[in-house]
Amino acid sequence: MQFMIPSPTPPRAVQRSLFTSFDIDIDGLLEAPRARDAFQVDGQGLCAAVLDTGLRVSHVCFHGKVPEAHNFTDEGGATDVTDFNGHGTNVAGLIAAATPDERRGIAPGARIVPLKVLPAPSMDPIVRALAWVVEHAARLNISVVNMSLDVPRINVTCA
Repeated sequence: MQFMIPSPTPPRAVQRSLFTSFDIDIDGLLEAPRARDAFQVDGQGLCAAVLDTGLRVSHVCFHGKVPEAHNFTDEGGATDVTDFNGHGTNVAGLIAAATPDERRGIAPGARIVPLKVLPAPSMDPIVRALAWVVEHAARLNISVVNMSLDVPRINVTCA
């Protein structure tokens, strides 16, 4: 059996954001507008559960897009998903930020359910959050779960 490994696309410059020196034009990088046009989708009616460091729910990009939020860590209350790290907010923005400018997400019509699972000393918050998703997916129309996690000092192996 032979496999073909395609050559990578050469990197290209991405125009810096008008908002801060750290923002970049995500639409330009991911070509999200082209994908939305090609497939005639924007995430309308769908919901993504994001298991991560939380979400800054007060951000304008998420106004009216967060039907529920749950904290599975020992940090804060059961619905306090304050993102002290920023990673979860960034990931949720890539998925569903809804602004007419360069911060527009891949699926701006989708809703986000932030499930705070980090920081955590074990996999327990992640396991509990996934069980919660299974229990509530139909009610919230959760069609995708995003987990871009790095859990230091934990080795997960498959049998």
